[in-house]
Amino acid sequence: MKSYQQLFAELKRRKVFQVAAVYGAVGFGVLQLADILVPVLLPYSAEAERRVMEIDAGVTGRSELAP
Repeated sequence: MKSYQQLFAELKRRKVFQVAAVYGAVGFGVLQLADILVPVLLPYSAEAERRVMEIDAGVTGRSELAP
């Protein structure tokens, strides 16, 4: 039991938890920003959707859309 306490004390001393929290927060922020900007920068296109469906059909071997 004492080794776990020593491990967590060492991780706390090295600020591992703080760095992990910052990475998580920055990653969350980047994902939220991408969620907003991608539709604006890459507007919907029926042609793009058709190409994606063709690629999917080729990869999965299905030629019809799922219900």
